[in-house]
Amino acid sequence: MHVIATTECQHCGHVLQIEYRRLGSSAKCSKCLQVTIPRIPAGGRIPVHEWEVTFRDFRYLIEYLPYRITIAPLLEEWFGYSVAGEGSDTVVLNDRAEAIDSLWLHLRIQDDGSKQYALYQTAQNLWR
Repeated sequence: MHVIATTECQHCGHVLQIEYRRLGSSAKCSKCLQVTIPRIPAGGRIPVHEWEVTFRDFRYLIEYLPYRITIAPLLEEWFGYSVAGEGSDTVVLNDRAEAIDSLWLHLRIQDDGSKQYALYQTAQNLWR
């Protein structure tokens, strides 16, 4: 599932079509060739999908220990990642113990239909 977002180059205003999960990461403008950071256009938002867990809820799932106990094994199975820290100091670590950007991870999960569904169903079961 590759959802496309329309944004503009910050340097020349050229309209860019980019996968929404790449919003916020650097990209080279095809017109001016400058490095730009595609952003969600004013008034826009990241598309919602059928089984979406918001980033805020995703953070809560990994920060709140009673939920993390259930979510951490999914991250380990899917990516080989572990979760460390407590509360707002919670970080996701790769297999080299390097911190992974949790927004990037959230978007990666949301871009994979089977993982998105599994996370959604797991969250719904926890929140009952």
